[in-house]
Amino acid sequence: MRAPNTCPVSLSTLSLAALLSLAPAVAAQDPQAGPVVREATVSADTVEIGDRVELRFTVILGPGTVAFLPDSVDAGPVQSVEAVRWSADRGTNGRTEVSVTYPLIIFRPGSVVLPEIEVFAVPAAEATRAGLAGPDEVVGSWADFRAEPSAVSTAGTATVPSRPVQVRSVLVLDDLTTQIAPRPVADVLGSSRDWRSTTLLAVFGLTLLGIATVSARDWISERARVPPPPPPTPRERALEALDELLATGLHRKGDVRAFYAGWSDVIRRYVEGFDDEWGPSWTSTELMSDLQGRRRSLAIQRALTPDAIADEMRLAEEVKFGGRRPGPDAAETHLAAVRAWIRSSRPSTSAS
Repeated sequence: MRAPNTCPVSLSTLSLAALLSLAPAVAAQDPQAGPVVREATVSADTVEIGDRVELRFTVILGPGTVAFLPDSVDAGPVQSVEAVRWSADRGTNGRTEVSVTYPLIIFRPGSVVLPEIEVFAVPAAEATRAGLAGPDEVVGSWADFRAEPSAVSTAGTATVPSRPVQVRSVLVLDDLTTQIAPRPVADVLGSSRDWRSTTLLAVFGLTLLGIATVSARDWISERARVPPPPPPTPRERALEALDELLATGLHRKGDVRAFYAGWSDVIRRYVEGFDDEWGPSWTSTELMSDLQGRRRSLAIQRALTPDAIADEMRLAEEVKFGGRRPGPDAAETHLAAVRAWIRSSRPSTSAS
């Protein structure tokens, strides 16, 4: 289903007469095919001027039809504050109920009549061929339908009846008759003017102007400031250290022990971020025995999966303190396994 158009097209920009004149033929409403408008209501019969009011109604669509709803209402004192909202409920008999809401605001006091709204329904196959709606859509694009109504040869219509709304003014009658009265000319102009009040008013106005100027300058400076990049995460620092170690080429220069000592030190510093006790002072064997032994917990298992790195760490011990000397390609394979383990770990998980 297509969402309401984000650039609303007003009801006032397209009258029913204009659509009927452009379309080749508009079919009479078929009760079996729809559309049928029901349950047209307003959220409140009496509101204050400028208050939000919602016009709600339900459109019944026949099988295989697509509705076209005006995106917004623009009728003098009645204006849309948001694009039309709708939701559809497909029935088992092939008919569809579309619940429609128009959020409105009224700018004139007194009795105001909400305008009538025309709802159009077009056979789905015809609307799809014309590019006005996609397959299986319930509500098509009002903007496309408005731009080229002659793209469809038949369209059923239904009218949402107008509804009266009483709009109260913000000022009540007592305000108009007792509290609002003209002041003498001497209080406004000439030597009888209260200059102390005028001076205070001017100072207050200049103060507000200064505050607004400083606030605007600070706001512009803040918008222009480029925030510094975030610091690298422990995972990013560990992966960067492995890249730097690989770039040294120690394993291809015959210093395999330094190569394995380097990446095992990266692992220990990475794991230290989960618990200060697991720092570089521990050997790889001690570290993995602790992670897999008494200190092991569900949080550690989920965050680090120590079983996946245990063999690599023990191999590093054999290279550093024993006589094992893997070749350059094997050393890079072990480093790739270490990199994959760091990428799959979840350092944000608590190890407590």
